[in-house]
Amino acid sequence: AFWFELYYDNSLVGYSHNENPNNFYFINHTLSQDNLGIYDLFIKYHKTLQNNPLFSINSTITYFPETFFGESKDFTGIANVTKLVAYKILNHSGIGYSSGLISALGSIIKNRTKYHIVSTCLSISSLGEDVEAINKAINDVIESGVVVIIAAGNSGIETSESLNKLAKNKNAIVVGAINDNDQVTSYSSIGKNLGDVIKPDVVAPGGSKLDQHRMIISADKESDVLTSSYGTSISTAIVTAVINLLIEARWNNWTQWNALNVTKWVKYLKAILLMTASETNLESLLNFHLQLYSLLLISLKH
Repeated sequence: AFWFELYYDNSLVGYSHNENPNNFYFINHTLSQDNLGIYDLFIKYHKTLQNNPLFSINSTITYFPETFFGESKDFTGIANVTKLVAYKILNHSGIGYSSGLISALGSIIKNRTKYHIVSTCLSISSLGEDVEAINKAINDVIESGVVVIIAAGNSGIETSESLNKLAKNKNAIVVGAINDNDQVTSYSSIGKNLGDVIKPDVVAPGGSKLDQHRMIISADKESDVLTSSYGTSISTAIVTAVINLLIEARWNNWTQWNALNVTKWVKYLKAILLMTASETNLESLLNFHLQLYSLLLISLKH
Protein backbone atom coordinates (compact mmCIF):
# COMPACT_ATOMS: atom_id res chain seq x y z
CA ALA A 1 0.00 0.00 0.00
CA PHE A 2 1.03 3.59 -0.43
CA TRP A 3 -0.19 6.78 1.19
CA PHE A 4 0.26 10.54 1.38
CA GLU A 5 1.57 12.52 4.34
CA LEU A 6 1.25 16.28 4.79
CA TYR A 7 3.87 18.08 6.90
CA TYR A 8 4.13 21.59 8.24
CA ASP A 9 7.36 22.74 9.90
CA ASN A 10 8.54 19.09 9.97
CA SER A 11 5.39 18.00 11.85
CA LEU A 12 2.80 15.58 10.43
CA VAL A 13 -0.53 17.41 10.12
CA GLY A 14 -2.50 15.06 7.86
CA TYR A 15 -2.30 11.73 6.04
CA SER A 16 -4.28 9.28 3.91
CA HIS A 17 -4.27 5.46 3.91
CA ASN A 18 -4.96 4.45 0.34
CA GLU A 19 -6.22 0.91 0.90
CA ASN A 20 -8.19 0.76 -2.32
CA PRO A 21 -6.36 2.05 -5.40
CA ASN A 22 -9.67 2.67 -7.15
CA ASN A 23 -10.94 5.13 -4.53
CA PHE A 24 -10.26 8.83 -4.06
CA TYR A 25 -8.75 9.90 -0.75
CA PHE A 26 -8.59 13.40 0.67
CA ILE A 27 -6.49 15.15 3.27
CA ASN A 28 -8.45 17.90 4.98
CA HIS A 29 -6.42 20.52 6.78
CA THR A 30 -7.64 23.86 8.09
CA LEU A 31 -5.26 26.82 7.98
CA SER A 32 -5.04 29.40 10.70
CA GLN A 33 -2.85 32.46 11.20
CA ASP A 34 -0.49 30.31 13.26
CA ASN A 35 0.22 27.71 10.57
CA LEU A 36 0.53 29.71 7.38
CA GLY A 37 3.60 28.95 5.29
CA ILE A 38 5.15 26.19 3.22
CA TYR A 39 3.88 22.61 3.44
CA ASP A 40 5.51 19.39 2.26
CA LEU A 41 3.51 16.55 0.69
CA PHE A 42 5.20 13.13 0.71
CA ILE A 43 4.19 9.97 -1.15
CA LYS A 44 5.18 6.86 0.81
CA TYR A 45 4.90 3.12 0.32
CA HIS A 46 5.44 0.04 2.51
CA LYS A 47 8.93 -1.26 1.74
CA THR A 48 8.30 -4.70 3.26
CA LEU A 49 5.02 -5.37 1.50
CA GLN A 50 6.25 -3.78 -1.70
CA ASN A 51 9.97 -4.38 -2.03
CA ASN A 52 9.68 -3.88 -5.77
CA PRO A 53 6.79 -1.42 -6.08
CA LEU A 54 5.21 -0.88 -9.47
CA PHE A 55 2.74 1.99 -9.53
CA SER A 56 2.23 5.33 -11.17
CA ILE A 57 0.60 8.43 -9.73
CA ASN A 58 -1.06 11.30 -11.54
CA SER A 59 -1.75 14.29 -9.36
CA THR A 60 -2.99 17.83 -9.88
CA ILE A 61 -2.49 20.40 -7.15
CA THR A 62 -4.24 23.73 -7.29
CA TYR A 63 -2.82 26.38 -5.00
CA PHE A 64 -4.44 29.73 -4.32
CA PRO A 65 -1.91 31.68 -2.23
CA GLU A 66 -3.83 34.91 -2.45
CA THR A 67 -6.60 36.70 -4.31
CA PHE A 68 -5.72 39.31 -6.88
CA PHE A 69 -7.18 42.75 -6.40
CA GLY A 70 -6.93 45.33 -9.12
CA GLU A 71 -5.88 48.08 -6.72
CA SER A 72 -3.32 45.78 -5.09
CA LYS A 73 -4.26 46.96 -1.58
CA ASP A 74 -4.77 43.44 -0.31
CA PHE A 75 -2.30 41.63 -2.57
CA THR A 76 0.81 40.36 -0.87
CA GLY A 77 4.22 40.66 -2.43
CA ILE A 78 7.23 42.93 -2.61
CA ALA A 79 6.49 46.47 -3.84
CA ASN A 80 3.28 45.10 -5.31
CA VAL A 81 2.00 48.49 -6.53
CA THR A 82 5.10 49.11 -8.64
CA LYS A 83 4.36 49.96 -12.25
CA LEU A 84 6.62 48.29 -14.79
CA VAL A 85 8.11 49.60 -18.02
CA ALA A 86 9.36 46.63 -20.04
CA TYR A 87 11.96 46.78 -22.81
CA LYS A 88 12.20 43.72 -25.04
CA ILE A 89 15.69 43.34 -26.48
CA LEU A 90 15.71 39.62 -27.33
CA ASN A 91 13.77 37.83 -30.05
CA HIS A 92 11.63 34.71 -29.58
CA SER A 93 14.79 32.56 -29.70
CA GLY A 94 16.48 34.52 -26.94
CA ILE A 95 18.93 36.19 -29.31
CA GLY A 96 19.75 39.88 -29.16
CA TYR A 97 22.47 42.43 -29.75
CA SER A 98 24.37 44.91 -27.64
CA SER A 99 22.88 47.74 -29.66
CA GLY A 100 19.39 46.70 -28.53
CA LEU A 101 20.37 46.84 -24.86
CA ILE A 102 22.14 50.18 -25.28
CA SER A 103 19.09 51.56 -27.04
CA ALA A 104 16.82 50.38 -24.20
CA LEU A 105 19.09 51.97 -21.59
CA GLY A 106 19.03 55.21 -23.54
CA SER A 107 15.24 55.08 -23.59
CA ILE A 108 15.20 54.70 -19.80
CA ILE A 109 17.12 57.96 -19.46
CA LYS A 110 14.86 59.70 -21.98
CA ASN A 111 11.65 58.53 -20.31
CA ARG A 112 12.76 58.69 -16.65
CA THR A 113 10.51 61.60 -15.73
CA LYS A 114 7.68 60.56 -18.07
CA TYR A 115 7.27 57.13 -16.48
CA HIS A 116 8.70 57.99 -13.04
CA ILE A 117 11.49 55.42 -13.37
CA VAL A 118 13.49 54.99 -10.16
CA SER A 119 15.17 51.60 -10.72
CA THR A 120 16.17 49.29 -13.56
CA CYS A 121 16.37 45.51 -13.29
CA LEU A 122 18.83 43.89 -15.70
CA SER A 123 18.39 40.14 -15.64
CA ILE A 124 20.39 39.55 -18.77
CA SER A 125 23.94 38.44 -19.46
CA SER A 126 26.35 40.22 -21.74
CA LEU A 127 25.58 40.15 -25.44
CA GLY A 128 29.10 39.45 -26.69
CA GLU A 129 32.58 39.91 -25.30
CA ASP A 130 32.85 43.69 -25.58
CA VAL A 131 30.85 45.27 -22.77
CA GLU A 132 32.61 48.63 -22.60
CA ALA A 133 29.84 50.44 -24.48
CA ILE A 134 27.15 48.72 -22.40
CA ASN A 135 28.92 49.61 -19.16
CA LYS A 136 29.07 53.25 -20.25
CA ALA A 137 25.32 53.15 -20.97
CA ILE A 138 24.66 51.60 -17.53
CA ASN A 139 26.72 54.32 -15.85
CA ASP A 140 24.79 56.96 -17.80
CA VAL A 141 21.51 55.51 -16.47
CA ILE A 142 22.84 55.66 -12.90
CA GLU A 143 24.06 59.24 -13.39
CA SER A 144 20.57 60.17 -14.60
CA GLY A 145 19.17 59.16 -11.20
CA VAL A 146 18.09 55.55 -11.72
CA VAL A 147 19.37 52.69 -9.55
CA VAL A 148 20.58 49.79 -11.74
CA ILE A 149 20.40 46.25 -10.35
CA ILE A 150 22.11 43.43 -12.29
CA ALA A 151 21.88 39.65 -11.94
CA ALA A 152 25.17 37.93 -11.12
CA GLY A 153 24.35 35.06 -13.47
CA ASN A 154 23.51 31.36 -13.18
CA SER A 155 26.82 29.78 -14.22
CA GLY A 156 27.93 28.66 -10.76
CA ILE A 157 31.61 27.72 -10.80
CA GLU A 158 31.81 26.63 -14.43
CA THR A 159 34.90 28.82 -14.85
CA SER A 160 36.76 31.44 -12.85
CA GLU A 161 34.97 33.98 -15.08
CA SER A 162 31.44 32.72 -14.47
CA LEU A 163 30.27 36.12 -13.22
CA ASN A 164 28.00 37.87 -15.70
CA LYS A 165 30.20 40.35 -17.58
CA LEU A 166 27.64 43.10 -17.04
CA ALA A 167 27.83 42.35 -13.32
CA LYS A 168 31.35 43.71 -13.22
CA ASN A 169 29.97 47.24 -13.33
CA LYS A 170 31.20 48.89 -10.13
CA ASN A 171 28.38 51.42 -9.83
CA ALA A 172 25.43 49.04 -10.20
CA ILE A 173 24.07 46.74 -7.49
CA VAL A 174 24.96 43.16 -8.44
CA VAL A 175 22.85 40.39 -6.90
CA GLY A 176 23.60 36.72 -6.28
CA ALA A 177 21.14 34.09 -5.06
CA ILE A 178 20.62 32.28 -1.76
CA ASN A 179 18.37 29.35 -0.95
CA ASP A 180 15.82 28.82 1.83
CA ASN A 181 18.66 28.16 4.31
CA ASP A 182 20.42 31.45 3.48
CA GLN A 183 23.17 29.57 1.66
CA VAL A 184 24.62 30.81 -1.61
CA THR A 185 23.04 28.57 -4.26
CA SER A 186 24.98 26.14 -6.42
CA TYR A 187 24.05 27.97 -9.64
CA SER A 188 24.77 31.54 -8.47
CA SER A 189 27.82 32.67 -10.46
CA ILE A 190 31.03 32.77 -8.50
CA GLY A 191 32.01 36.24 -7.33
CA LYS A 192 34.99 38.30 -8.33
CA ASN A 193 37.35 40.73 -6.65
CA LEU A 194 37.56 43.76 -8.92
CA GLY A 195 40.27 45.43 -6.88
CA ASP A 196 38.44 48.02 -4.84
CA VAL A 197 35.07 46.23 -4.79
CA ILE A 198 33.82 42.66 -4.60
CA LYS A 199 30.94 41.44 -6.72
CA PRO A 200 28.20 40.46 -6.18
CA ASP A 201 27.29 43.24 -3.76
CA VAL A 202 24.43 41.41 -2.07
CA VAL A 203 22.46 38.16 -2.22
CA ALA A 204 18.71 37.60 -2.08
CA PRO A 205 16.31 34.63 -2.32
CA GLY A 206 16.48 33.00 -5.73
CA GLY A 207 15.24 29.47 -5.11
CA SER A 208 17.21 26.24 -5.47
CA LYS A 209 17.29 23.47 -8.04
CA LEU A 210 18.67 20.89 -5.61
CA ASP A 211 16.72 18.24 -3.71
CA GLN A 212 15.61 19.15 -0.19
CA HIS A 213 15.55 22.83 -1.06
CA ARG A 214 12.78 25.03 -2.41
CA MET A 215 12.24 26.87 -5.65
CA ILE A 216 10.49 30.24 -5.74
CA ILE A 217 6.73 29.63 -5.92
CA SER A 218 4.21 32.15 -7.19
CA ALA A 219 0.83 32.30 -8.87
CA ASP A 220 -0.18 33.99 -12.08
CA LYS A 221 -2.26 37.03 -11.14
CA GLU A 222 -4.95 36.28 -13.74
CA SER A 223 -5.27 32.49 -13.70
CA ASP A 224 -3.81 31.52 -10.30
CA VAL A 225 -1.73 28.86 -12.09
CA LEU A 226 1.08 27.72 -9.80
CA THR A 227 4.55 28.40 -11.14
CA SER A 228 8.00 27.74 -9.73
CA SER A 229 11.46 28.74 -10.82
CA TYR A 230 14.93 29.71 -9.65
CA GLY A 231 17.72 32.05 -10.71
CA THR A 232 19.62 35.21 -9.91
CA SER A 233 17.08 37.05 -12.08
CA ILE A 234 14.52 36.41 -9.34
CA SER A 235 16.97 37.65 -6.70
CA THR A 236 17.57 40.78 -8.77
CA ALA A 237 13.86 41.50 -9.04
CA ILE A 238 13.52 41.19 -5.26
CA VAL A 239 16.33 43.67 -4.61
CA THR A 240 14.85 46.04 -7.21
CA ALA A 241 11.57 45.92 -5.30
CA VAL A 242 13.41 46.68 -2.05
CA ILE A 243 14.92 49.81 -3.64
CA ASN A 244 11.43 50.93 -4.66
CA LEU A 245 10.19 50.41 -1.09
CA LEU A 246 13.09 52.42 0.34
CA ILE A 247 12.24 55.35 -1.92
CA GLU A 248 8.53 55.14 -1.10
CA ALA A 249 9.15 54.87 2.64
CA ARG A 250 11.44 57.91 2.77
CA TRP A 251 10.03 60.24 0.12
CA ASN A 252 6.45 59.02 -0.31
CA ASN A 253 6.02 60.04 -3.95
CA TRP A 254 7.77 60.80 -7.21
CA THR A 255 7.64 64.59 -6.80
CA GLN A 256 9.59 64.53 -3.53
CA TRP A 257 12.07 62.00 -4.87
CA ASN A 258 12.70 63.86 -8.13
CA ALA A 259 13.25 67.15 -6.29
CA LEU A 260 16.47 65.69 -4.82
CA ASN A 261 19.88 65.44 -6.38
CA VAL A 262 18.98 61.95 -7.57
CA THR A 263 22.42 61.38 -9.09
CA LYS A 264 23.84 61.36 -5.56
CA TRP A 265 20.89 59.67 -3.92
CA VAL A 266 20.97 56.56 -6.11
CA LYS A 267 24.49 56.00 -4.76
CA TYR A 268 23.32 56.69 -1.20
CA LEU A 269 20.56 54.10 -1.65
CA LYS A 270 23.09 51.50 -2.71
CA ALA A 271 25.18 52.28 0.37
CA ILE A 272 22.11 52.10 2.64
CA LEU A 273 21.13 48.73 1.21
CA LEU A 274 24.59 47.22 1.63
CA MET A 275 25.24 48.66 5.09
CA THR A 276 21.92 47.41 6.46
CA ALA A 277 22.26 43.93 4.94
CA SER A 278 23.48 41.04 7.09
CA GLU A 279 26.01 38.37 6.25
CA THR A 280 24.68 34.85 5.88
CA ASN A 281 27.70 33.41 7.75
CA LEU A 282 26.98 30.10 6.05
CA GLU A 283 29.02 28.02 3.65
CA SER A 284 28.01 27.77 0.04
CA LEU A 285 25.89 24.80 -1.01
CA LEU A 286 28.97 23.40 -2.71
CA ASN A 287 30.95 23.55 0.55
CA PHE A 288 34.07 24.99 -1.01
CA HIS A 289 37.08 26.31 0.82
CA LEU A 290 36.53 29.69 2.43
CA GLN A 291 38.86 31.47 0.03
CA LEU A 292 36.79 30.27 -2.94
CA TYR A 293 33.27 31.05 -1.83
CA SER A 294 33.96 34.14 0.29
CA LEU A 295 33.82 36.17 -2.92
CA LEU A 296 30.12 35.31 -3.05
CA LEU A 297 29.30 36.78 0.34
CA ILE A 298 28.03 40.28 0.90
CA SER A 299 30.67 42.99 0.91
CA LEU A 300 29.76 45.98 3.01
CA LYS A 301 33.05 47.75 2.44
CA HIS A 302 32.31 50.10 -0.43
